[in-house]
Amino acid sequence: MFGSVWLMQMVDYPLFRFVGKSLGSYEKERLKRVLSLGYLMLSIESITALILLFTPQFIPTTFALINLILMIPIWIVTSKVEITLHIKLSKGYKEKNEAKLLK
Repeated sequence: MFGSVWLMQMVDYPLFRFVGKSLGSYEKERLKRVLSLGYLMLSIESITALILLFTPQFIPTTFALINLILMIPIWIVTSKVEITLHIKLSKGYKEKNEAKLLK
């Protein structure tokens, strides 16, 4: 997940300002594609976290539980902040929304 987030921060988001007036339609289409892949990755991450939690022979239960607990705020921030900003961008480019994504 770290690699995909970093790719977005370094490559994808800075290019938004070059799309111009068509950013709304671009972002709507981009959001559909990214979300479907993102949901797949989050599902795999969740299943893996649960497998690790219930199979202590691979990793100590304490570490697996910490991993699962740390994933929860990441999911909340992603759904409440990141996706909300993308929805705003799909309605048209605003530099302040792009700046928030780049923080």
